[in-house]
Amino acid sequence: MRKLLALLLACCLLCPILALAQEADALTDMLQKGRAFTEAEDYASAEICFDIAMKLAPEAPEVYEALAEMRIRRGALEEALAAVEQGLQFAPAQGSLYGTKAAVLFLMGRFEEAALAIRYAEICGSVSLDHVYVTAAVAYESAGYYEEALAMFDRVPQESWWDAHSGAYGRALVFTGNRDRAAELGLITISARNETLAAAQQAGRAISLTASTPDVTECPLFCSLAYYEENRESAEASGLTFELAPDGKRIRFSNRLSDTGMDNPQLLTASPSGHVLLYNINGQLAIYRNGELTAVTANAARGDQNEEYAPLTYRYAERAGQYFEQDSAVWSPDERYFALIFPNRTMVNAQYMDLMLVDVFTGDLFVPEATPKKATLDGCQTAFAACFDQTGSSVYYLVYGSIADDARCGLKRCNLETGEVELLCTFGDLTVDRPRLTMGADGVLHCVTDVWQSDAHAARLRIYPDEGTWTYEAAPFSASAALQSPIRCLDSANSRMALLLNRCTLAPSGFTYLTLSDDAQAASGMDTAVMLPAEGSGTAIRVALDDALAEQLRAAASTDQPLPWLNVCHAALSPDGYYALVITLNAGEAALWLMDLQTLALTGIALPEGVTLSAVRSSYGVLEWISGDRMVIPTAEGALLCSMVIE
Repeated sequence: MRKLLALLLACCLLCPILALAQEADALTDMLQKGRAFTEAEDYASAEICFDIAMKLAPEAPEVYEALAEMRIRRGALEEALAAVEQGLQFAPAQGSLYGTKAAVLFLMGRFEEAALAIRYAEICGSVSLDHVYVTAAVAYESAGYYEEALAMFDRVPQESWWDAHSGAYGRALVFTGNRDRAAELGLITISARNETLAAAQQAGRAISLTASTPDVTECPLFCSLAYYEENRESAEASGLTFELAPDGKRIRFSNRLSDTGMDNPQLLTASPSGHVLLYNINGQLAIYRNGELTAVTANAARGDQNEEYAPLTYRYAERAGQYFEQDSAVWSPDERYFALIFPNRTMVNAQYMDLMLVDVFTGDLFVPEATPKKATLDGCQTAFAACFDQTGSSVYYLVYGSIADDARCGLKRCNLETGEVELLCTFGDLTVDRPRLTMGADGVLHCVTDVWQSDAHAARLRIYPDEGTWTYEAAPFSASAALQSPIRCLDSANSRMALLLNRCTLAPSGFTYLTLSDDAQAASGMDTAVMLPAEGSGTAIRVALDDALAEQLRAAASTDQPLPWLNVCHAALSPDGYYALVITLNAGEAALWLMDLQTLALTGIALPEGVTLSAVRSSYGVLEWISGDRMVIPTAEGALLCSMVIE
């Protein structure tokens, strides 16, 4: 009897334990399923799993933590925070929940609350917060809190975040003045000066160019899938046949360009590496890459869906080849995209042109934002200058038009991954006049602007994030507008040199010359002109931009006497930023020079036989020094791709 009673008592005690074990197994199983669905991005199924888990164990903190992490993954930050707060009601000393709360708050930009949540997590202890520190570091860097970002990165073993976030770490280093450290880690590249050119100049060796522009008339021509789908019925009705390209992203339109009847392809420009060329073919833009041509065609589905203004924008885009001008194409670092800007269409023709983006792989052209095309309408704007960030994930661009009640100019940013466009800041007291926007290795944006002051007409503009807010500083040049009006600004993030092509209205026919600064972040060095002697050889000289020079220029204008210096028409920086190509005009004859920016030594460059330089800044007036010894020069027949040869 006693044995039977003991057995019954054991069963009574064991049943609840077994039930609890089964319940725990069910909870574990449901959490595992929920996390698996989260990894598969099936968030609806994951939500169901976690709902069941909450019913199994409504006070279990791990359920709320898993639910919050899933909601973070799908971008529902407010809901994620609510899940964390609910879990903390049942487990107020759970360190991992405070860590998740901190991560959510960092992603929401609520930094003070996030820092407090981290402190709670640290005091509770018993859990690794490395992933929270990394989340905090990335959030701080994105918002412009660079010192704080470095502090968070440095709390975590480098190998755990390097692959995913080294770019953010590098930017934080550069912004905090640790450029050399970033270069040492391989996060930015600082190229050495090309000493071969310096030695060639010093030895007096001859330098010449050989033409290397490819013949594209026999290249196959492709179009995008979007263009094919839009025009398939009419093309098939005309008896045309198409073939899917091996990359699966384009359609072969013709085996040879010459078969299409589109003749006279004209080179416009080249990408920084020289691997991608841009052509104008009967007004149509075309991309040359890997021996193939891809037509640039509008794909409205990838851009702004504004039905009121987008159609007109895309009609403009179809004629982009006709509008092309100096600096129209701005390339992303990986050369996957380029941006198109047409400031002259606004300045000369009063046509407001939105920023256009082109996918090099597909030929798709799209606009991130379509705005009104008439200056009388609110929101009307035109893109004046653009540049990509170091990662190529965002494009920054300056806009002019109806930006805000108190500003006609502003800075915008387009995220290529999300398509989101945001206005970062406005310039209430400035007018940006045909600038060239560049981003230095420190992430600061630079351009030349007009401050509309009688004693400070032009200025060097720096635009940068400061604790989450974008701001700007203008450093005026010392010379008056009549003496110095910048036409084109060239910056090198590598050498930190800035070269400006300037116009002076005091001399005959608008004399143009160069100014040179050895620090691309400042206006220092812009108070002297770099003049090329009329004889052209030897060394350029610095001349103070002062009253004496102004009087000399006025005297030359009144007596129609030639100046002792050459008129500079074009300039381009070398990839390393230590040399410049310069085109000058003297008595109607254009010449090409190599100039060492450190010594100002000059060497004439011989052109390919039969080639005549163009000294006119026009659609085909592009001068670019691309990779290594390759460059694009403007000629009377159009742009020409060349290679430099040292004899």
